[in-house]
Amino acid sequence: MRRNINSLAGYDPSTIHLWTSVAAGASSGVIGAIFGNPLFLVKARIQAYSPDVAPGTTGVRHAYKGAIDGLGQIARKEGLKGWARGVDAAMLRTAMGSSVQLPAYNFAKGALGPYVSENYSFLLYLASSSFSGMCTLIAMQPAGQLSSFLSSLKFERLQQQYMYVHERR
Repeated sequence: MRRNINSLAGYDPSTIHLWTSVAAGASSGVIGAIFGNPLFLVKARIQAYSPDVAPGTTGVRHAYKGAIDGLGQIARKEGLKGWARGVDAAMLRTAMGSSVQLPAYNFAKGALGPYVSENYSFLLYLASSSFSGMCTLIAMQPAGQLSSFLSSLKFERLQQQYMYVHERR
């Protein structure tokens, strides 16, 4: 994808430019979020469910037997559009994380490379990956919280509008 963005911008496709790497990462992250959102939605709901908590005390609870059961229940109760619940926040989350991950790795590898001999190249990759992971975490965390929150909310039709409703204790 970065090569295509480089070509569109008039750059040599084999060169690396920060902004084309960021744009390629964000674009691929959005595409992945769109296709992965239904499973993320089910995962968030399964993680939020606890059979030991009384109904109505923790917001909306969804008891799924597994991922396939969750996808089926969502499709039956909310329609196929239900699979898109929270996709906007998921797209933001992955765009932010994916746009940071590879540029941060390349930056760290380039900055640390001159100080590491070939005998210790494993440490270079480990340090670069660790730095990239920290940057990705910092970029993704706020939108990840929002995405998980939106995935567990009840969606009701109120006064001709659809609204997210968080049930209180």
